[in-house]
Amino acid sequence: MRKILFFLLIILSSSMFASTPSLSITIEPDVIGINDTAVITIESSQKLDKINAPKSSDFELAFSGEGQSSQVSIINGKITTSTTYTYSYTLKPKKRGVLQIPPFEILAGKQSYSTKALTIKIVKESVRKNTQNPFSLMEEFFEPSTKIPKIMLELVPSQSICYQNQQLILDIFLVATAKEAFDYQYTENFPARSDKADLIDISKFVKDSSIVSRGNEYYHLYKRFVIYPIQDGTNAVTPPSIIAISPYGQFQIQGNAVGIIAKKINKESGISYIGNLNISYSLPSNNISSGTGTELTIKMEGDGNLKTLSNPYSSLKIPGLFISSPTSQLKFKSYSSGKAFFEQEIKYTLMPRKAGVFKIPSLSIRYYDSELHPKEINIPEFTITATSSSVAKKDKDFNLMYIENPENTTYVFTSPFSIALPFIFIIIPFLSFFYGRHLEKIKTDKEYARNFLASKRLSKYLLEAKKNLEKREFNLFYSSLQKGLFYFLTDKLHLPQSIGYKEILNELRARNYNPEWIKKFEIIYTLCISGAYSKGGNKSNPESILQDAQTLVEKFH
Repeated sequence: MRKILFFLLIILSSSMFASTPSLSITIEPDVIGINDTAVITIESSQKLDKINAPKSSDFELAFSGEGQSSQVSIINGKITTSTTYTYSYTLKPKKRGVLQIPPFEILAGKQSYSTKALTIKIVKESVRKNTQNPFSLMEEFFEPSTKIPKIMLELVPSQSICYQNQQLILDIFLVATAKEAFDYQYTENFPARSDKADLIDISKFVKDSSIVSRGNEYYHLYKRFVIYPIQDGTNAVTPPSIIAISPYGQFQIQGNAVGIIAKKINKESGISYIGNLNISYSLPSNNISSGTGTELTIKMEGDGNLKTLSNPYSSLKIPGLFISSPTSQLKFKSYSSGKAFFEQEIKYTLMPRKAGVFKIPSLSIRYYDSELHPKEINIPEFTITATSSSVAKKDKDFNLMYIENPENTTYVFTSPFSIALPFIFIIIPFLSFFYGRHLEKIKTDKEYARNFLASKRLSKYLLEAKKNLEKREFNLFYSSLQKGLFYFLTDKLHLPQSIGYKEILNELRARNYNPEWIKKFEIIYTLCISGAYSKGGNKSNPESILQDAQTLVEKFH
């Protein structure tokens, strides 16, 4: 009996020990300037249910975001993974000196835990961030004579405080202790992201292959982004998830999130654009026949968030004049003096439904320039004159004779191309109307927008996977297929992109999806992970894996 009780106690204690999460908390850096920010990171071996951050009059704490990383190892064909959950907070000091940060209170699995207290020193001048070596835990596995380069990601914004929709430049650097690290192959699983800011990747337009030496470290520009904070408060930008393939093995490159504080623009002013701005417009003809469309084109150039001006005539309604929803296209133009400039072309189709003169009122666009001075650009008033066809006319372009009167309309076609006229005058406006409704629904219906985005992103990555397969680029093929499946299900299930694929499996089970589908997804996704990071990629039946993935996606639809 004593032996049974003894063994029961051992099992009970080991089970209690296994349920206790492994917790750690760090602050980076631990010395900052009064105008700088620091990042507090909590790492756990389990997903945490709740975190209560301490409050103090000495500093402000804002939740920056959560994420997770998985360590994948392949030994003799067997795949094992370990997951670490990360929770980040941005600290903004309010005074100088040594500040005490009380413990964070944590709830996990109905158990309460407390982290250790932290200290941080606040000085007058800005201090460069300290870096952390992500390979320090790996060095013990190699011979003492082997010097492994230390490498990490560092996110450097052009400034840490700005206004909503004001442009910032974010540089993401690879920081290493040896230049050879920049010759490794890098695979990006997930890009840099922010829930409260628009990020535009301009890396391919801004080439910089230089390597800069700073002390014992070397810096190489990995990515450059334009950031427009769209909400006031602390906007957290999380680093991309990158795998380095080196002679020493495959490693995940780590980096800290960066917090950008966006100040609120006075909403009463009705101004949302900050930056330089130039506007021009063109109209091919303002004398047209009723039922004929003409295209109004507005071109904008500037360094502010042009997306905020993508529909300048949003409230314009004129009886008897059909005005389509706008189509807009944003393009990168140039980069100079630390600023990126974009151009946006907006097009409206204007079609009179009857004869008459239609007056398009002048449009005033107000904004702040880069020095926050209020500015205004005016598009002048113009008119469209639509004529009725009460007499016989000949259209030179279409070789069409027609006679119109109040009782009936008779068309006499004298060219085989005239069959295209109904398409031009009826079907195109009809399709334009429904396309406008589609765009409006994307803006107003979150469920519709999520489903549309899921299908769109899936199509993009499936097409990318097929192209990589045709080129026999097997690593890239599996990486594209993995991203397609991941984004499709996170969009479809309304899940955060920081989630892991095992949590996706749990969510599918909780929503009572077919167990066979879930098992098939797990098999395909595991093959994608293995194929993406194995040397040369898995060349065994990739066409069959792609076909299975497409069939599975159709079932989830």
